[in-house]
Amino acid sequence: MEYNLADLFESVVDVVPDREALVCLDLPGTGAERRLTYAELDAAANRIAHHLIGAGIGPGEHLGLHL
Repeated sequence: MEYNLADLFESVVDVVPDREALVCLDLPGTGAERRLTYAELDAAANRIAHHLIGAGIGPGEHLGLHL
């Protein structure tokens, strides 16, 4: 059985949805932190995926991100 990163992430979400997955500085220099659980991060990723599908981007197409 082969897994990709998305499958592994979904497995983690299923097992520990309320565990913290991401902690980052919300406003650098202020000490304010933003924390997301695995379930919240999964929901955010799904929102982005649905937005991209709605914009006409499909499987196998290349997408550039400027972060």
